[in-house]
Amino acid sequence: MDVPDGGAVWHGGFYFGAGSKGGARPYYILVTNSAINKVSAGSGMPLGIGATVQLSVAWLGEGIHWQAGRWGMKRTGTARQSRPDRQERTGVGTGMWEWSILHHGEEKYRLLADNVSDILCIVDMDLRVRYVSPSVERVLGYTVEEAMQCTMETSLTPASRQAAAEAFEEDRRGADRLTSRTLELEVYRKGGGTVWMEMNVSFVRDLRGYPVAMLGIARDIDRRKRAEETLREGEAWFRGVYQQSPIGIQLYDHDGRLIGVNRATLDIFGVPGAGLAKRCNLFDLAIMPAEAKARLRRGEIVRWQGAYDFAKDREPGLYTTTKSGTIHLDVLLAPLRAAKEGPVTGYVAQIQDITEQKRAEDALCKSESRYRLLAENVTDVIWTTDLDLRPTYLSPSFTRLTGYTVEEGMSRTIDEGLTPASREAAKRTFDRELAREKEGRGRPFGSLAAELEFNRKDGSTVWVEAEVTFLRDPASGMPVGLLGVSRDISRRRRAEEELRQYKEYLEEEVSKRTAELMRSNQQLRMEVEERKRTEEALRESEKRYRLLAENVSDVIFTTDLDLRPLYLSPSIARLRGYTAEEVRQQSAEEIFAPASLEVAEQVRREELALEHSGQAEKDRARIVELELKHRDGSTVWVESTVQLLRDEAGQPVGFMGVLRDITKRKHAEEALRESELKYSAVVEQARDGVFILQDGVCQFANKAMAEITGYSVEEMLSMPFLDIASPESRGQLARMYRLRKAGRQALPNYETTLLRKGGATRVVEVSTGVIQYRGRPAHVGIVRDITERKEAEDKLREAYEREAKLRRDLEEEIRKRGEFLRTLVHELKTPLTAILASSSALAAGVEQSMVADFAGNIERGASRLNRRISELIDLARGDIGMLYLNREMLDPVSMLEEIANDMEQVAKSRDLSLVLDVPGELPAVYADAERLRQVVANLLDNAFKFTPPGGVVTVSAEEKDDCLHVSVMDTGPGIPAERRERLFDLQEPMQVEGQPQGGLGIGLALSKRLVELHRGRIWVEAGEGRGSIFRFSVPLDRAAKETI
Repeated sequence: MDVPDGGAVWHGGFYFGAGSKGGARPYYILVTNSAINKVSAGSGMPLGIGATVQLSVAWLGEGIHWQAGRWGMKRTGTARQSRPDRQERTGVGTGMWEWSILHHGEEKYRLLADNVSDILCIVDMDLRVRYVSPSVERVLGYTVEEAMQCTMETSLTPASRQAAAEAFEEDRRGADRLTSRTLELEVYRKGGGTVWMEMNVSFVRDLRGYPVAMLGIARDIDRRKRAEETLREGEAWFRGVYQQSPIGIQLYDHDGRLIGVNRATLDIFGVPGAGLAKRCNLFDLAIMPAEAKARLRRGEIVRWQGAYDFAKDREPGLYTTTKSGTIHLDVLLAPLRAAKEGPVTGYVAQIQDITEQKRAEDALCKSESRYRLLAENVTDVIWTTDLDLRPTYLSPSFTRLTGYTVEEGMSRTIDEGLTPASREAAKRTFDRELAREKEGRGRPFGSLAAELEFNRKDGSTVWVEAEVTFLRDPASGMPVGLLGVSRDISRRRRAEEELRQYKEYLEEEVSKRTAELMRSNQQLRMEVEERKRTEEALRESEKRYRLLAENVSDVIFTTDLDLRPLYLSPSIARLRGYTAEEVRQQSAEEIFAPASLEVAEQVRREELALEHSGQAEKDRARIVELELKHRDGSTVWVESTVQLLRDEAGQPVGFMGVLRDITKRKHAEEALRESELKYSAVVEQARDGVFILQDGVCQFANKAMAEITGYSVEEMLSMPFLDIASPESRGQLARMYRLRKAGRQALPNYETTLLRKGGATRVVEVSTGVIQYRGRPAHVGIVRDITERKEAEDKLREAYEREAKLRRDLEEEIRKRGEFLRTLVHELKTPLTAILASSSALAAGVEQSMVADFAGNIERGASRLNRRISELIDLARGDIGMLYLNREMLDPVSMLEEIANDMEQVAKSRDLSLVLDVPGELPAVYADAERLRQVVANLLDNAFKFTPPGGVVTVSAEEKDDCLHVSVMDTGPGIPAERRERLFDLQEPMQVEGQPQGGLGIGLALSKRLVELHRGRIWVEAGEGRGSIFRFSVPLDRAAKETI
């Protein structure tokens, strides 16, 4: 309590006013009604209401202490001095009586505070340290005196200092509402470095409820923080691999409901953007065989291949797709478990489109020889024995582990190679499990793990971690031998031994410091002359430690040696829902969950055994995690520090510790473990290779990567990645690695060539990215073997080159034919032109009717011959792709009217009627006007030829289905149905009964070619009653569609 001169402050029911005298700084204390009896009893003087008592006290920093027994009384402004000798005697007597009571309470709470392994501290509202427990030296390296001088600036890192300052300001503004707060802070150690501490802070209040100080309990969580960071990095890495995997992956919860898919799944099923419907359930899929569903429900891994028809197998409403037809899928379904023998928490499905690889399916089957090759190249020792422990198989790595050859190892039983202690432990375990099997209580799918010490051939020993399971008879299921995998853990054992020795050293140092402090405290207690000055300190100490125990949010507890509760701080009600009194009446079975009850009993037995052995440290403490039962039927997880509680003689009388609620943390850790398990299963079961590089060296590789390179996973670890690249690819890979390391842009996907262990090469496709791995940047890559695809591409390239050569040869042949055609046109047209000119001049220059008729016949014949030659030339051009159109926008109505006018005289000359039946307006057509006139003229000429005199030929047109439809209908004899399909073929002439041969059909064949060049269609139909209807259609230009 700090009272400035001339000021005043309330404390403990007293009003303290600071005087101006020097030396002991006396205080004037106004006794309130609630404190009158206490003062009266201590002074032996009766005091009335409103009386004032003057005490002379000394300010010692830790509280107010008695200095003298002078009493003065004031009544209504008149002071009266009482007898000092009487008051001295009364004060001393009362002090002696109170001292023993205070000493007992102070000792009890000081014992709690000074012996807990967590750091307890009290800070006033000006952030000055008023108390810190001795454990600060064990955790941070500071002595208590050094820690008392520390400030936030010297103790916390900048980020933690900012967080603590913001929390303090917020808590001080809301101090009337706040009960406690938990912060995670990074604290400087004395010798350098930092350590993460979990600080639980709560206010210490006076009797009126005002905050007067802050109480904090700090716990070392550095190891937990590092583990959480590692778990987060692992989850991020596995999630990245999951998203980048080219294999489709689907995740389901334990009820089979779809909870997630990766990009590759959407690509396989052609799902755009929105993805699969979340209502999809794994066990409702019709495509999945019933046997596979049953096996999956039993917790087995299921794999099957089958065809998926998008038209038949896709369930309505499940998803939309851009794909059609049938694909072949390879599906692997596996259950996910949080623990090896735990319940199924979900399912993972790997889906790969193997449509293009179906024909190579037999090549992907693994033979027994490949598995043997794998077993004989792993660094762990794989072994089998019969039930007499005689080896039946030892992998070659046995020689590397023990120094004995495989033949020497096969000549001895497994237990002969163990040290005596390990042999005894292994024999007990084997006998116990074999007895369980004979009693029918065996675990068919279980395995046992043990750490054993083997004798090497050179006389040294090696520690191995062995996982062993029974080999069973397929028919009876009974054990017939053992299967084991042994791994060298000597390095880990040496590290654990070093850690244990270092821990013992630290505990020894702490014990020395504690012994020194205890001797100092004993010396202080023996000094009688300081008793009066320490009496008030004891009273304040009792009050402080009681406030500490009753205001801390963590639960402070003590028990007897049988774990029966003796003391519990009030915060137990927040933790378990029971009051402290209710908990003291409960048995251990009512407090602990069954598994945690066994843990607590085991800790009790071990601590007592260590104590009886006389070899353990006196002030040792251990941390355990326990599951406690809550009033509402749930359970809560707590982290408990446990150590022996001793009497003044140093003998154990019970246990004491601090319980901290870690339920949320346990749930978060469990979620992280499940996530890591899920993504690690995805990576390990992936078909493509996955690797991680740091500093150019492989730090991780999955089984698929080992199969691609021919090395085992263990051989690839710590292997420079360039060692498995082909010589011609190493320069490219080195440049890309330097670019990524320098933070510059590099190709995320590329093709390269890898060198297998046997010297063969494989062409692979690599996708890379950057991740954090074990706290450092790393490069992750996904490798797909595309050797077969590249070979197919080479074959396709050769076929393409052959096709290009054939195309060039064909183009050369077409060019030659064109040259020939142009020569033929010249040779035919040149004499025909002369004939046409001469016949025209002759017909115009003669007057005799007979000669004029001959001249007209010559002119008409020459004109027909000219048209036939032009038609033949057009057909020849069409055959070699040299017939072109000169398109323009034209009015079909005007075109048909012009043709009708030109052909009207021809119809009259044959005693026929030509009828034009077209609407007044039709859309414009983007076409070659001359070629369309040629088509209509050919159809009219054909109709005139086969229509008897007196007949009618009708030309009609209409717009239909975005096309211009033109029809030419005659009243001739008609065409038999069997000849209509071949009518437009060359050399398939029109033939009508009773009429002469109709020609070679050149006009109709050319008309068909011209209509098709316009992307149209031409056909013939039977007329109504008699005659024929020739129709053709050409597309309209919709962009230019308008009425002309």
